Amino acid sequence: MKFHYKIYYEDTDAAGVVYFANYLKFLERAKTDLMGFYGINIAKWHRAGTFLAVRKGSIRWIKPAELGNILTVDVEFKSIKKASIQYEYSVYVEKALYCTAQIDTVVINKDKKPVMIPAEWKKRLRQFI
Repeated sequence: MKFHYKIYYEDTDAAGVVYFANYLKFLERAKTDLMGFYGINIAKWHRAGTFLAVRKGSIRWIKPAELGNILTVDVEFKSIKKASIQYEYSVYVEKALYCTAQIDTVVINKDKKPVMIPAEWKKRLRQFI
């Protein structure tokens, strides 16, 4: 699923390109928007003590995005297991590929212990399981 985000001055570094770590913010926004599209309100689950924690990630930067660019972040579920979800990302400006990433998350409780994906999430994501 594709989401679009504009690059603002605050996203850039002294060279006028997106600071490398800020790509993680765009990936996180796309993950949150994807989950919301499927009816999973992450803020609601946080209040209930269920969290998605990043376990592992890899990013490949290809081209630097610049101030004013519109990023298209294409995010998909790569796998959904009992207690984890893996996301795959491609980041574009227009049709040019700028970045790819894979982020593995694990569902944890307020004690930071892994737990099963909530039944409501499974119901909403069943087409991917």
